[in-house]
Amino acid sequence: HFDHIGGAMLTLAQVVAPDGYYDVLWQSLESEPVAVPLTWLLYFSISCLCTFLLLGLFVAVVTGTFKRVREQYGTAFRSQEVEDQITAEATPKIERRSSGEGEEDGDEAMRRAAQTFILSARFHHFMSLSILAHALAMASDQYNAPETWKQYAEYTYIACNMIFLVETILRFLASDGVGDFWQSKF
Repeated sequence: HFDHIGGAMLTLAQVVAPDGYYDVLWQSLESEPVAVPLTWLLYFSISCLCTFLLLGLFVAVVTGTFKRVREQYGTAFRSQEVEDQITAEATPKIERRSSGEGEEDGDEAMRRAAQTFILSARFHHFMSLSILAHALAMASDQYNAPETWKQYAEYTYIACNMIFLVETILRFLASDGVGDFWQSKF
């Protein structure tokens, strides 16, 4: 793994990503039985460094978000009135182009339907469950896991990636274009 700089960088990138960590660790342990203590020390230090770095980054983002919400709404814990206000702010105002009979254009109707669907509580709950299933699949994908767990992880990865792709498409349809997609509150 560490024969040349390219292989070392690729191995470290796999170790930092949680999906490839176990395979690289076990291959390293099997390839150099003499250096087992050093291998454990290396991977433990990389794991601790990445964990504390990412944990610190996560805490900084959450703290900053709470501060911004507190400054904007006066409290970090939202009441139903504040939740309704946020939902109203997130829904962009779409100018209705009327045809001869006062009906919406097809693109506008599709945009409005996508916005309504994205802002619904059921959509948020479904996406939360999808993220939870994906996290469980990532946790179950280990080096010596039974074959059923590996199959569960593989099928869950495929299903969740398809769900996340559909979510991205819906969010794009709800926005007014590429520029609005990146700045949208959806």
